[in-house]
Amino acid sequence: MATTFTQIMLENNLVHKMLAICLGFGLWSMVSTLHTDTTTITVPLLFYHIPEKNMMVPQHETITVTLKGPRAELQSIDYENLAVHINMQKMISDGGITLKPENLFLPNSIKVVRYTPMNLTTKNTLSL
Repeated sequence: MATTFTQIMLENNLVHKMLAICLGFGLWSMVSTLHTDTTTITVPLLFYHIPEKNMMVPQHETITVTLKGPRAELQSIDYENLAVHINMQKMISDGGITLKPENLFLPNSIKVVRYTPMNLTTKNTLSL
């Protein structure tokens, strides 16, 4: 009696094991990339549009930022070149500015959970 290809496939445990491994790896891969993760990093402050007449000196040079998003997205960020961008024209003299997620250029899938400190204060000094 001749065995058909279908009979061999149904009777062979090796094929079932290989199929189970492939399906398991595919499911694990899909779930692990969708996993949401949180990370806390320290980033420098980058100031632009600095007024020439009055020099506003920030109290901090770096801040701590907590980010939340898909693990794959968080791992793909270039943390070495990440900075908080602050327009100094918007800062009030002897006042401060509240940091917003827009100050940190990130993909839409990554959210800023917290800035520490959240408000930046400056000292207004006269330039000569």
